[in-house]
Amino acid sequence: MRLNSEQISKIVQIFEQDPTLLNNHNMVAVHLGTERTLVAQLKLQLLAGTITFAEFFSKVLADWVTSNGENATVSKLCEELREMQFIMVAEMIETQVPVATSSAALHEGD
Repeated sequence: MRLNSEQISKIVQIFEQDPTLLNNHNMVAVHLGTERTLVAQLKLQLLAGTITFAEFFSKVLADWVTSNGENATVSKLCEELREMQFIMVAEMIETQVPVATSSAALHEGD
C-alpha cells in the first residue's frame, strides 16, 4: 500500500536522525524524482529558515507519493534509499514503520 501521512511522519523522524542523509537532503530529493525547481525552492526556504528539515522531507515524500501512486510503498522507498547507500536508514524504516494495510484486508478474517 502507498505511504500514508502517519508513515511519512515516522519516516521523516528517522531521516532527521541521520546526519549524512541530512547533509545530502538535495541528493535524496532529486533521486526520489522531485522536480529540480521544487528542490531549489525548498532549499531556499530551508536556508532562509522558513521551513525545517522535517518540512523539507515531508514535502519531498508527499511529492514522491503523488508521482508514484500505489508504487510509493515502504519497500520501494527502502529500495531507493539502499541505491543511495542509506542502508541503515532503510533498515530502521523497515523495522520501525508499520506497513499500511487496506481496510478490506483488516476485515478479511471477520
